[in-house]
Amino acid sequence: MPLGSTEERRVDARVVAATNRDLEAAVRAGAFREDFYYRVNVFAIRVPALRERPEDVLPISERFLQARGAAGRLTPGARARLRAHPWPGNVRELENALERAVVLTKGETIPRSAIPDKIVDRKAEPLVADRAHANPTLDVVEQAYILWVLQSEGGNKTRAAEVLGIDPSTLYRKLSRYEGPGPGPGPE
Repeated sequence: MPLGSTEERRVDARVVAATNRDLEAAVRAGAFREDFYYRVNVFAIRVPALRERPEDVLPISERFLQARGAAGRLTPGARARLRAHPWPGNVRELENALERAVVLTKGETIPRSAIPDKIVDRKAEPLVADRAHANPTLDVVEQAYILWVLQSEGGNKTRAAEVLGIDPSTLYRKLSRYEGPGPGPGPE
């Protein structure tokens, strides 16, 4: 019924919705309404994360560069760096890295040096044993382990929760607790 009208008007529409959350787990945890889940989940298509399909990194990179009107080509070193990165931020992280590379490049060839340092010099999150805590508390050990599992799963919180054997809502609650001042750095 249009706003201000008293008559209903028939509309033929399709709703396409996307999420990076495990809605079935959210329904089980009571964080997502079950009736709404069944209303929107008529035809589900799972699109794997970029880290699960590394063969798509370069074609997506080339398409992004074309769409931005960038005439630049990636050097073999830049291509190798893009392929080697696990892309926890998925396609959005790749696009941001390429946009930065285009801005930093003056010629037609995008060199490895234009790829952000975070990608080139990616370091693993150290475990508690590598930190300066002489006698870490249980909270410090738990946080380090959770962040290590999250990183090992490429930032996928649903898979990390499965590995940890906890509900995704519990993982989200713990991660939000770590974002404040705490015993160590949060996830990247």
